[in-house]
Amino acid sequence: MGQADFNSGTANRGGSVAANTFNGPNDLVVDSFGRLWVADYLNNRILRFDNASSIASGANADAVLGQTVFTTNSSGTTQNTFNQPTGIHIDPAGTLWVAEMTNHRVLRFDNAASKTNGANADGVLGQINFTSNTTGTTQNTMNGSFDVFGDHDDHIYVLDLNNNRVLRFDNASLKSYGANADAVLGQTDFVSSSNGTTQSNFDSPLAGTVDQSNHLYISDMTNNRVMIFNNPLIKGNGAPADYVLGQPNFTESTANNGGVSERSLNAPHWLFFDNINKYLWLPDATNYRVLRYTMLQKHHLL
Repeated sequence: MGQADFNSGTANRGGSVAANTFNGPNDLVVDSFGRLWVADYLNNRILRFDNASSIASGANADAVLGQTVFTTNSSGTTQNTFNQPTGIHIDPAGTLWVAEMTNHRVLRFDNAASKTNGANADGVLGQINFTSNTTGTTQNTMNGSFDVFGDHDDHIYVLDLNNNRVLRFDNASLKSYGANADAVLGQTDFVSSSNGTTQSNFDSPLAGTVDQSNHLYISDMTNNRVMIFNNPLIKGNGAPADYVLGQPNFTESTANNGGVSERSLNAPHWLFFDNINKYLWLPDATNYRVLRYTMLQKHHLL
């Protein structure tokens, strides 16, 4: 998708933005009906492909959010526009969540599959309205909201990249505009943003996921590691991680510590957990590879 064949790779197929092009596809999710949603980051839009597993290569998208038509890609700070949508999540109720790094907010689209092209969002976190995009380090503001994901019980997590923290919103679909977060990891309070290399700090947390056993995985990019938190819903603000991948301990951060191996990482990016096979998939960006970790026991990844 996004190109006419497997041998092409230019942005927007070397031409203008269209229903079958991408410019910087940054994240994707598949919902329970087989619809593929793609965050087309530099085109400032989200594309939806119905029956994605059976459509032809280079096919047109079926719907677009962030633009009213498929042939524009302007950015904006309104109820129906985006400015660099970097992360997306579809929850079990069919609600689409979109993290916008440059607007420092997360937009919510209820019953997203029924939305018409360019439809308005139904809610916002990180801003008190749909027309502001200020940064902040408080309980209800963000600075570089890069990724969003959630569990099956309406808990939404936001990777607040430049604040070096992860915010959690409980009963997220019911939150009012600009509502306070309910918990934070990476900082002991909601007004700190320092980075660190400890058991309870991050340095540019880029992406995350949660599995069905309620283990939280955070890609701590600059620390070249993945932090794992067991039972995050009962952890206090700034709680320490339970396990680490990519480093021998919680105080080292060197890329490929000890050399490139099955235990090393170099700028880990997106995460995906396969709940059927119990695999954690991890793009190890600067090592140009994708790693698979197998969960052998409930609390151990090897």
